[in-house]
Amino acid sequence: MTAAGMPILMRELANDYPFSALPPGMIPDFENSQRIGYHSLSIVCGICMGVILILSGVRLYVNWRLLRKWGHDDYFFWASLPLLLVNLSMYMYLDNSGTYGCGYHALELKIRRLTGPILVVTFLHSLILQITTCLIKITLLCLIFCCFYLSSFIITAVACHPRGGTDGASFLAGVTSTSCAGRDGISQRSSIGVYNLLSDIFILSVPVPAMRVLSIPRRKKIGLYLIFSAGGVACISSMLALIFRVRLCTGADIMVNCIMSMAANMIEVSVGLLVTCIAPAAKLFRHAWSKRTGLTTYEDSNPTNPDNTIPLAVLKRKHHPGGLSEIDSLKTVDTTIDHNISSSTLFQV
Repeated sequence: MTAAGMPILMRELANDYPFSALPPGMIPDFENSQRIGYHSLSIVCGICMGVILILSGVRLYVNWRLLRKWGHDDYFFWASLPLLLVNLSMYMYLDNSGTYGCGYHALELKIRRLTGPILVVTFLHSLILQITTCLIKITLLCLIFCCFYLSSFIITAVACHPRGGTDGASFLAGVTSTSCAGRDGISQRSSIGVYNLLSDIFILSVPVPAMRVLSIPRRKKIGLYLIFSAGGVACISSMLALIFRVRLCTGADIMVNCIMSMAANMIEVSVGLLVTCIAPAAKLFRHAWSKRTGLTTYEDSNPTNPDNTIPLAVLKRKHHPGGLSEIDSLKTVDTTIDHNISSSTLFQV
């Protein structure tokens, strides 16, 4: 029998039952249930949201005013940004929805406390999260097999959709069905966690061998290593999220175990988007430094140039809109000017 065909009296009786089955001999305390932790999920999501908004503004300013050009990764970045903010907002809503079960022991939670809006938000964020993660992976690599996330989106929509209506009981019947919360649902969530971890490791490891052979100054090479090493935080978060996913699916107290799983997942996708903002932030810092001092310093391998300075006007010719790209500039920064050639030699025909 679907939720829509369930008699109203049976629904009312079910609303007074605990969300999870009680062990033999245990008496739940519904009136004095205590929250585990102090809105830790909201704190994590709030920090991620603030940092993302700041660095997104930096990236927008750099692309709009300094570089004045847009790449494919920029389009995917701005497509994934609002979806990530929506996911973070949904998690904060679920964590602050009164007596919602997130953070309470499932044994001391009545089903009636899972209201219709909460169940709808829970279902929607499960769908949006797949698309958000896919776009962020594309932003990091611009070429990744996103079929896994698209198929996960379809599987989640089919397995967890509301059964027989759009009321709270229908959504509850969908998310607690055997196809969504049973063995198949557990396998799908675990496979998503494994794929997230493997894809993060792949994205992090692919460019490292190429960076070792780049002919660029040591300072710039260190900067590149720092950018990609920041992606290691995403790998760590993916590993933690996988551990918490397994614990969530195999544990009995799902409402408490879900806190760490959701928090680790949000850190993972947030770091993935934040890494793409590091290079624009460095560009903005160099621009502000050059405006303040009139010179831009870089580490030069030429021993005849101890000051390691190049006039700002020379760099502007190399970085003007329509000129060399950032990657080309990094590769040619040591060959653009030969410091051993005098100015009179440069202008000889």
